[in-house]
Amino acid sequence: MPRIPARSAVLPAALALALPLEGCALFRGCVNPDLPSDSDKPNQDSPPADTGPEDTAVDTAPPPPCDAPEVEPNNTQADAQAIELDDWACGVLDEPADLDTLRFETTEGGWLRAWARGADIGSSADLQLYLVDEGNDNRALTLAQRDSTDPLLVVPVDEADTWYAVISDQYYTYSDDHIWEFAASMAKAPVDWDVSEEEPNGSMDEGNLLEPPVRVYGVLSEGSDRDWFRFEVPDTPSGKAAITIRVDAWRYGSPLDARVKLYDPSGQKQTGSGHGETTTDFDPLVEWTATEPGEWGVLIYSDDGVGSPLYWYVIDIEVDADADTGG
Repeated sequence: MPRIPARSAVLPAALALALPLEGCALFRGCVNPDLPSDSDKPNQDSPPADTGPEDTAVDTAPPPPCDAPEVEPNNTQADAQAIELDDWACGVLDEPADLDTLRFETTEGGWLRAWARGADIGSSADLQLYLVDEGNDNRALTLAQRDSTDPLLVVPVDEADTWYAVISDQYYTYSDDHIWEFAASMAKAPVDWDVSEEEPNGSMDEGNLLEPPVRVYGVLSEGSDRDWFRFEVPDTPSGKAAITIRVDAWRYGSPLDARVKLYDPSGQKQTGSGHGETTTDFDPLVEWTATEPGEWGVLIYSDDGVGSPLYWYVIDIEVDADADTGG
């Protein structure tokens, strides 16, 4: 099991700014010389001039390490290095507080996949990845994924936009061995769902009324966002029903560190969770035996108080009135 870093990170002030940027591209012209006229042709009766041995020179320089090797300076959005979607960029964090900044364009809405590799390629760096659009409205920070300490984001984007990816070491260490690789591409949705949340749903009374089993897609668009859902637990012969609530988010590329709480019909909290079956799984799992029929409530929110339109989740709610709940 890879070492999973702490779930919160101090975001440097340089990452919190999204400044307008004008890019440029350099093009090298190519001049085609005029072909010689007939009068310029050598006398056919004269022996040909000695032009020397045929030029058989071959470029023996090593190939570049990736599609877009890092070009310094690139520590700010104003100096961000332009790359193309689907191309691999690469570089090294070899200076104090090094922030390697890349810029790329999305041409349509959909899902954006941004991946920074370090540990997977033998780097000494503990990478973190900060992603932000040009308007500074959509931003996300992530440190790791489920099976690797290398950060991965798979997030929804509404339209064509300019994006910045900032790669740094989460502990701000540096060396010639702190190498990284990065690529961004459009992707398909990483999960499926039945319905989407409907706002406003910021209280239990306003919670979306659902019919389990159901999978609901939602977004915590800011750190203070609270999403509530309600569902019915039937009266059973045994007087018990098994409730299972599972969140799919972080393990599929969402930056969300979610927490879930379960409330009974009287509005009293019964249980909650901030992780899955292990403490290194940041997607909550709640299993509870309900002994009271009626309308129950589920609350989901950001455990670290961070959110944006990129902080998505799918919450899966099941109620099994026939389950053997024991006791």
